[in-house]
Amino acid sequence: MSGSTLISVIVAAHNEERYIGRCLRSLLAQTFPRTKFDIIVVDDGSTDRTAAVLQTFGNDVRVLRNDENIGLPASLNRAISSTHSKFVVRVDADDFVNASFLEILHLFLTENPRMDAVACDYLLVDDREEVLARCDAMKEPIACGIMFRTEQLIDIGPRLEIIRRLAFSSAVG
Repeated sequence: MSGSTLISVIVAAHNEERYIGRCLRSLLAQTFPRTKFDIIVVDDGSTDRTAAVLQTFGNDVRVLRNDENIGLPASLNRAISSTHSKFVVRVDADDFVNASFLEILHLFLTENPRMDAVACDYLLVDDREEVLARCDAMKEPIACGIMFRTEQLIDIGPRLEIIRRLAFSSAVG
C-alpha cells in the first residue's frame, strides 16, 4: 500500500486453513475505501494448507512467513513492525467481520482524538455461523477486532481493536 494507507489490519495465523479465507474475504468486503487500508497476515509456521489459502488472495494481502511457529505475540509484533499506517487493527484468523467494521472503528477514533483505542462487541458463532452468544467487549474481552491509534500502541492486555501508531512508537522507543 502507498503512503495514503490509514489502517493496517494485522492477522496472525497458525494452521488456520479452515477459517483464514473467510476472515480475509470479510476484510476485503469492507465499506472503508480499499486504497486506505492494507492487510498483513503472518503465517506463523503453519503445517496445514494455510499458505496455499493465503496464496489465492494474491496482492490483496501481504503475507509474512515465519519458518517456525514463534507464537502469537511475536507474530503480532512482527506484523506491527512492518506497518506505517496511522491505525492498526488486530483481527484473529478465525474471525469474520461486518462490512462496516473498519469504517465504524475509524470514524470513532477520528471523531474522538483523545481516545487511542476502541473495541467492539462481538458474536460467538459455531461452525455453521449460527450465533451462540452476543458478547460485550468490556465484560468479556478477547484478543481480536480491536483498532488502535498506532502512535499510542502499548501492551495493555489481550483485547484491543484499533490504536494510534504514536502510542506504540513512544512505548517501545
